[in-house]
Amino acid sequence: FKKWHINTVLANSGLQNLRNEQTATLPNYNINYDYSAKNLVSFSSILSGKIIRNLYLKTGLNLSHTFVEYNIINSDTKYFSYSGVIVQPFIKFTNSSTQKLSYNLGLQGVYYSLGIAAFLEPRLAVTYKIGKNSKLKAAYGLYSNQSLNRLSYYNGYTPLRSHQLD
Repeated sequence: FKKWHINTVLANSGLQNLRNEQTATLPNYNINYDYSAKNLVSFSSILSGKIIRNLYLKTGLNLSHTFVEYNIINSDTKYFSYSGVIVQPFIKFTNSSTQKLSYNLGLQGVYYSLGIAAFLEPRLAVTYKIGKNSKLKAAYGLYSNQSLNRLSYYNGYTPLRSHQLD
């Protein structure tokens, strides 16, 4: 287990929007407004290194916390707000034991606290060298994501899933 590395990142992002439309007559009256606030805090820690001769391991954890608040247009009292956590542990093995064939094999878990849903997402990628400057690549992955728009919470939250072939 020589030359192992750990990378850790903490990031925060925020956005606040307020749009107003006023009448041109007196008294000045607010006829249309829209308010939204978003905040995202993310943490990631990854451990990577060589296990044996041509076998490498990459494992880690990604955590994200999202807070969103917005109003119904022209309402002083009807606000929607939600806060959710996404937890994503993962593990990936990379093997290049031959000069012609290499592969990545991985598994990612995903937990969405907002929709109370958990998924296992397998990943596989294979590369075959067919010539000096030519490679044939194939990949498969099962992915899910969280939609953060207003309609997804108004109509009921469900994470989205898709199979991806490259």
